[in-house]
Amino acid sequence: MLINADNLGWAEVGCYVQKKIKTLNLDKLASESQRWVYFYSSAPVCSPSRNVLLTGKHTDNCDVQDLKRVDARENWRDLKGDWPIRTKTYTLPEALKKAGYTTAVFGKWGIGDFGTTSAPDKHGVDRFYGYTDQKSCHTYYPPYLRNDGKKKIPNTSLPLSPSSTAPSRRGKC
Repeated sequence: MLINADNLGWAEVGCYVQKKIKTLNLDKLASESQRWVYFYSSAPVCSPSRNVLLTGKHTDNCDVQDLKRVDARENWRDLKGDWPIRTKTYTLPEALKKAGYTTAVFGKWGIGDFGTTSAPDKHGVDRFYGYTDQKSCHTYYPPYLRNDGKKKIPNTSLPLSPSSTAPSRRGKC
């Protein structure tokens, strides 16, 4: 199992020092001798560092080196996705699948949307649920999630804009 957590500092997990937010499953892993004290980030932002993790390439040799957007617009409801990796780019999920593993990504892919050369299903991912785009996951009310290739509205009874007059919602999307 590989756990990749964007923007998670080491001191933000209960087993290290954080006391306000419960991280029960990570704390349980730590109590069972699964403590991670050595770490490395190949880039200061999410998409390029994820590209390095998924391809094993050095940052300078990766397709995604910045948070470039494809067909970016001012209206966040028209999101198209992050800069895609190329079709020929070989990824960790492809290597795992070739070795007989079933692969899944839950959360943020961030290196291209469905319909591009870098859709998760084109790079060895058998099951995907989450965000394909780094911008949409940073909105409090996401316009949609991806359930494999299909758009899924998380909860249509809630507003899709934080400026709406509906009651506020606390917690994660």
